[in-house]
Amino acid sequence: MQKAMSRFSTWVLIISSLLVGYMLMIWPLFAVLQPFRPQWALVIVLFWVYLKPDYVGVIFACITGLVLDLLLGTPLGTYGLLFTLFTYLLSIWMVHFRFCSISRQAFVIGLFVFVSILLRVWLMSMAKLPSVSLWYLVSAASSALVWPLLCFIFKMELNRLQLVDSWT
Repeated sequence: MQKAMSRFSTWVLIISSLLVGYMLMIWPLFAVLQPFRPQWALVIVLFWVYLKPDYVGVIFACITGLVLDLLLGTPLGTYGLLFTLFTYLLSIWMVHFRFCSISRQAFVIGLFVFVSILLRVWLMSMAKLPSVSLWYLVSAASSALVWPLLCFIFKMELNRLQLVDSWT
């Protein structure tokens, strides 16, 4: 019974954090601040892949990306493909990623977001759709800066709920 409640609580936390990430992605900002918006949904999905790989995987990342495609009005499958790609890459490098310092992890996340933005611009140009300017590459730096904060907040919450025993 305790294990079932623990699984349910973990899923509630995962889904609620993604909902907050979606809200932060579609929240209106001033045009000047728009390029600095972190890629919240991707960073949150990568965090859960890092922390709970038995709960969140490639299929979950694809579904999360498809929902973001619907929310942002991008061609269906754009974010789904990108989230799937970077979730797969992180799951392959998980052994190395877990033993990196938080600053090196933030660098890797920033690199993932940087490449994600470049691929999204390329996919939009291939579909002959208006794409974002390259100023949006700045959001890779803000996403990297958000990573340590997200790690701290989520780990504190998981410790409070007693859902994680150790942080390997």
